[in-house]
Amino acid sequence: MSRYVKDIRAMIGHRPLLLAGSNVIILDERGDILLQQRLNGYRGLPEGLLELGESLEETARREVLEETGLTALC
Repeated sequence: MSRYVKDIRAMIGHRPLLLAGSNVIILDERGDILLQQRLNGYRGLPEGLLELGESLEETARREVLEETGLTALC
């Protein structure tokens, strides 16, 4: 969770909070979907929350790099 979200959460407590984010579907040359293994044992798509001043496309690229080490060409 980003410092920004933590600060907002500290101000509003447990009230509902709307956040924007991205999920990315990465296909290989056969059309198979890349899923990442999470620490909790589940698998999922690379995803994350939009940071201040960032577009959704920038969020998607950043999260793919952070979570998979791959460079997204979107």
